Amino acid sequence: MKNTIRQIYFYAATLIFLIMSVIATISLLNLALKTFVFPKADMAYGQRCDETGNVYYDVRPMPVAEPAKDGQPAAKELTAEEKAERKADCERVLAEQKSAERQRDLVQNLSMLIVAAPLFWIHFKWVQKERETELKMGDEPKKA
Repeated sequence: MKNTIRQIYFYAATLIFLIMSVIATISLLNLALKTFVFPKADMAYGQRCDETGNVYYDVRPMPVAEPAKDGQPAAKELTAEEKAERKADCERVLAEQKSAERQRDLVQNLSMLIVAAPLFWIHFKWVQKERETELKMGDEPKKA
């Protein structure tokens, strides 16, 4: 009974660490492909900046707000330089956010791989050794 529980543990642990390693590897490959091969892949529904520096998620800019009515003063119109500066700031912030997100994903996936791969290898070798021991014991002639 004790040997069966031990075998179940090692097989289950090996499977779990293998799955973790595969998931981390797939995520790293996905990140590398999006970064170097298909850079537009995560721009499909990403954030963008309009000419006044506002962030939006649509593929086209939001309409500019109408001037206020009912005796309220209209919003101050921005100069071309102010608009360009706001748009540049907005795009810089979005680029920094994207870079930070990619670095976070890279660190997370590398950490998972660094932990899971050696643990998988250790458990796999242990299972293999146990299996070889079982087979050797089964091949020996039984003593009466």
